[in-house]
Amino acid sequence: MRARVLTNGGSSEPFKVTSGVKQGCVIAPTLFTIFIASVLHIIRDDLPPGIEISYRMDGKVFNLARLKSASKTTAQSLLEFQYADDNCVATHREDHLQQILNAFHHTYTKLGLSINIKKTHVLYQPPTNAHVDNPPSIQLEETLLENVNHFCYLGSHMSAKVDLSEEILHRLKCAGTAFGKLRTRVFDDRDIRNETKRMV
Repeated sequence: MRARVLTNGGSSEPFKVTSGVKQGCVIAPTLFTIFIASVLHIIRDDLPPGIEISYRMDGKVFNLARLKSASKTTAQSLLEFQYADDNCVATHREDHLQQILNAFHHTYTKLGLSINIKKTHVLYQPPTNAHVDNPPSIQLEETLLENVNHFCYLGSHMSAKVDLSEEILHRLKCAGTAFGKLRTRVFDDRDIRNETKRMV
C-alpha cells in the first residue's frame, strides 16, 4: 500500500506504508478477525464456562414456555462479546470473571497489546432476591477495577438494576437528534412531496 501526505500546496510524493494498515483499508477487517480468532484459540483452555443461553429457532420468539422442551431446544454457552477493539465478558461468578480477565491480559501481553485499565469497568447485576449486595473485587495488574452502576457498550446502555429506562431515554434522545437534523433538510422543504408515482 502507498500513501501521500496532503499539504496546503498539494501532496507529497507517494511512499510505501510498511507499518500497520491505513484506517479504512479493505484488508484491516480480515486481519483483525484473524487476530481475534487467534486470541480466542490461545485462551480457550483457560476460560471457565460462560452464561448458558437456551434457545430454539421455531415458533414464537417470546413464548418462554417453548424453551422447556428438551428435544428442540439448543443450549449455547456465551462468555465474551467482542466487537473490534471492544470486549465485554460475562459470567455468574466473581472468581470466573477474574480468571477470564487474567487469561485475556496474559494473551494480549504476549501478542504486544495491553488492556486499557481506565476504560475497563465491572458491572455487577445482583439477583432480584439478593439481600446483601457485595460488588466483586476484580484486579488487573494489581489495580482494583472500578465498579459502576451503568455503562454504554456498542451504543446500548447497561444497568446494574437490569432496567431499560436509561436505554429507552437514550434511544429517544438519539431519535430526537436525528429528527432535528432532518427538520430543515426534509420536513420544512416545500419541494419534497408525499405523493409517489406508481411504477408499472
